[in-house]
Amino acid sequence: MSTDSLARALSLQVAMVLVGSLSQMSSLPTDRTAFFDGNLWTFQASDLSPSVAQDPHHAIYNPSSLNQSGSAGAWVRNFDSPVQGRWAGISQSSSDNYAAINVGITLSRLSKKPLEIPAGVFVVNQAVPNFALQDDDQIFGQGPVLTTLHFTGLANSGEVFSSTTMSRIRLADFKMEASVLQTGGQVAISLKDSTDCTVENVTCDKWTNSFIFWPAAGTAAGPIPPQSTTLRNKAINCISLSSRSYGFFMSNATACEFLHCQVYNASNQDGFKFGGGTLFAKVIGCHAEGCNGDGFDTYDGFISSIMSGCTSYNNTSNGFQLKGTFGGTWSAGDYVTRESSFVNLVARGNALSGFLLQEMRYASVVGLVASENGTAGIVCNNIQGVTFVGCTTFRNTQHGWSMIGGTSRCDFIGCFAFDNSYVDGIIQNGTYDGFNLGSANTCTFLGCYSSNGTIGGKLGGQGFAYNMTTSSGNNVFCCGAGTSVTGPVGGTSPYTNNKFALFDAAGTFIQSSYELGYTAGIGLGGAATQLTSKTTAVTNNKFCGQFTTNNASLAAGARVTFEVLNSNFASTDTCILNLQGGHATKGTYRYWVDGVVTGGFFVTLENLSAGALLEALIFNFTSFKSVVT
Repeated sequence: MSTDSLARALSLQVAMVLVGSLSQMSSLPTDRTAFFDGNLWTFQASDLSPSVAQDPHHAIYNPSSLNQSGSAGAWVRNFDSPVQGRWAGISQSSSDNYAAINVGITLSRLSKKPLEIPAGVFVVNQAVPNFALQDDDQIFGQGPVLTTLHFTGLANSGEVFSSTTMSRIRLADFKMEASVLQTGGQVAISLKDSTDCTVENVTCDKWTNSFIFWPAAGTAAGPIPPQSTTLRNKAINCISLSSRSYGFFMSNATACEFLHCQVYNASNQDGFKFGGGTLFAKVIGCHAEGCNGDGFDTYDGFISSIMSGCTSYNNTSNGFQLKGTFGGTWSAGDYVTRESSFVNLVARGNALSGFLLQEMRYASVVGLVASENGTAGIVCNNIQGVTFVGCTTFRNTQHGWSMIGGTSRCDFIGCFAFDNSYVDGIIQNGTYDGFNLGSANTCTFLGCYSSNGTIGGKLGGQGFAYNMTTSSGNNVFCCGAGTSVTGPVGGTSPYTNNKFALFDAAGTFIQSSYELGYTAGIGLGGAATQLTSKTTAVTNNKFCGQFTTNNASLAAGARVTFEVLNSNFASTDTCILNLQGGHATKGTYRYWVDGVVTGGFFVTLENLSAGALLEALIFNFTSFKSVVT
């Protein structure tokens, strides 16, 4: 007798009879308490016929031999442990445990305790097995290595563990294994319009789809979805092996989570798929490898969500396809991947790009690493308002970074491209670039570096490359490049509308297209004219601009000094002054700034010619703020 059972017997202070079988217990007087199978059984004198009818093995409800329906009562097992699978007839020796598992689920509901399936391999031989889960159902095993549900004879459709509009379901610690790879529509675990459910430490092997969180009505294009009824569900430490389609699928789901889950060898689709306007999702620490598609695909909207610490290796398409919309264009609908964060993701050895970011808006992308992928490391296609920080591409076959399809208003801060244009272990001579700006517009690159093609003297494209027909308004500032900026083949200048300032790996300045000074068109500059004579003060209260002197006569060898009144000047500031025009002959004047004061500066002008000059001279000036402390 267990300590708990003995304590219960002492507390009841009734006669206890040790029995060797359920039939022996059934013959006892109803005022007796029985001890059987490690538990106390007490007689409850009420109509328990519904419970007796649902307990064919009398594992919890054992009626009297005088009233076998249980309408006059039954002995009831007193236990605090989970419902044991053997009570329901779950057995390794059975050729089909389908009915027994359903009995176990029923006993779990009757007792409001979890169903525990023991260690072992348990066969389920059904064409369309379906365990329809209800609120608060809990089923767990001893771990996916020890407890296996082995399914045989499956048809081409069906959902094994499924729930619709249910809540607080928990499945944990077992393996679901199909006998052969399923090619139809079989789903191992399907949570439809369900809430607060958890699937933890479960492995699914050879199913069409392994884990699905989705709406009962399916997925449809349209505006941003309201809060879904598929809400706050979690898959934790789960594994999908050799699925025919998706390993993990989340659609029209709100605040659902995939945490530390893994997909291996999805034979015909992506590892992780997100669609239908997935909202407020968390995808943390997940891994996809060897899938016949993308490792991760947000094909139809990943909104206000986070993906962090995930890895994607050796898939036949992209490592991560982070995109949105059914129609494939921004105007097609509102299902766009936006206002989300993608942090510390790694893509390696995928057949296409490491990362394809498409139709993404207003997202934060931090710490991506793309290495040894079959095309570009990171491709940006029609994205807008995305900030990239600390992302790296390394030894990809084509460009490290490629901007296509109207990428605009994005910031790239502290990003890197190392040794791309890499084939068969060798950095190739070729046309692939560290950063190929393609059709990028009004983007800023700050503190980025490209060493593309510099190892062993080989040139693998350019550090930063513009396409002048589609790339404009970009700023590449304080960036390093193993090679210089270039335009497309044919030598088109990269300077038009694009600005850059580049340094080599040693920090030595290479080249720049930035103009030092003030920007036109915003009122910082202005023009003024000197009245009356060449000694009259001129007023120009702009930071830069021009002033034109009076055309009064200045005798040969004569000097004049006049003040330029300007409220922007302090006595510590510096003035740059140049003669722009108005003089017929070069070398006929000498001029200089003859003092800077608070509120302006003084100009001295000298006639160096042999005769008097009557010319209205045009001067350019610029103010620079300066301090002495």
